[in-house]
Amino acid sequence: MVAHMITSEPSRKNMLTITLLDGKKLVMTTGSLWKSTYLPAVMSLLEAKALPEQTEIAASRNARALKLAIEGSPVFVKFFASRGIRDRWILRKSRSSRAVKGGVMLSSKGFNTPALIAQGDLIKRCMILDNFLITQWIEGYNIYTYIETVFKPSLTGKSLKEKHDFIRNIGQLIGRLHRTGIVHGDLRPGNILIQHSGGGPIYYFIDNERNIFFNNGIPDRLRLKNLVQMNMLLMPHINHSDRLRFFRAYLLENPELVPHERKWIRLISLKTRKRMSK
Repeated sequence: MVAHMITSEPSRKNMLTITLLDGKKLVMTTGSLWKSTYLPAVMSLLEAKALPEQTEIAASRNARALKLAIEGSPVFVKFFASRGIRDRWILRKSRSSRAVKGGVMLSSKGFNTPALIAQGDLIKRCMILDNFLITQWIEGYNIYTYIETVFKPSLTGKSLKEKHDFIRNIGQLIGRLHRTGIVHGDLRPGNILIQHSGGGPIYYFIDNERNIFFNNGIPDRLRLKNLVQMNMLLMPHINHSDRLRFFRAYLLENPELVPHERKWIRLISLKTRKRMSK
């Protein structure tokens, strides 16, 4: 693909358009971590027929996620599969473009997402043939692996308090997310990454393609959807008291729900059971 390049030039700030001899165009949005020397590696990714299996990361059936090294530094790469003709139509933003928009939405409200390196759409005529996202690699755990690694099923003393504090922190994090008007499109515990630093854990939201911002408060059905997604953390490490601890920390950020606490607990429990029975 690199050998067939006609032009490579910035089309506007943070944008790069590459025209190819076969009638295709690669339109990229570059982020704060982009370097012009990354371009050959990006082009090689697009033309690769196969990549080493050890680079694969578990992802949904409609995406392919990889951990790769570019110029010696680890990066996260995600290719988004088309789920139908609407995902390929150029007049609709690509899935990777929507993921970037969802990340910007979170960042504007003070939440962390992996820093953007590049987002790209490979286009021919009016169709999106391929689209991808490259971000910084976050070395850490998602909520599932964090709990399994740090907290054992039977805890006492200081370790038990640390688990309780962690659950409260997550509850307040989600509470703050909703208080600012953002509903996450897929708020599974696996889509929150935890990175340790000298100042304590840093939380990153990933898979931001379907995030939505509501200026006048989020709808109850979407609030419930996110809370049920978080409640589906089925592990021996998490008991009923932990779930109440999470929700009461959530209410600290959304005090208008406190008078309806029992109703919400019942709805979350019923909806979770219904989801798990499918």
